[in-house]
Amino acid sequence: MYSYIIQLFNKVFLISVLVFGVVNAAKAHDLMPTYFALDRTYSDNIYMVELTTWNNRIDIEYYELEVMDEDWKNIPFATVQNIFKVPYQTRKSLKVFIRKSDKARVMYICTLSKVIKEKVTRTVIASRVCSKIKR
Repeated sequence: MYSYIIQLFNKVFLISVLVFGVVNAAKAHDLMPTYFALDRTYSDNIYMVELTTWNNRIDIEYYELEVMDEDWKNIPFATVQNIFKVPYQTRKSLKVFIRKSDKARVMYICTLSKVIKEKVTRTVIASRVCSKIKR
């Protein structure tokens, strides 16, 4: 009887963890469009992409922008702010500029949530959300 109660408790615990994880995943931030294209700018040597991020995490307000290749290695890029603030339940438009010489290597543009140490009162999970280039 005792082992049956423990097995039942373990199953209930596992199901609640799975459900809680799915609900929390829906509360993460977002990056649109999911698949982006690099557009030419006024200069032949610079390409640009416009993205929008949405913050649905009450515990996070700052995000960092990253540009990666297919092996998840960083690629140099330019933007107005590499780390930027997006208050809870708001959107922010982003412009990312990439050199022509790096255009063929670009695979992902990501936003990474940044935790401010002074505000941490419990364990906080950082999240990375990425958009992939349309080829």
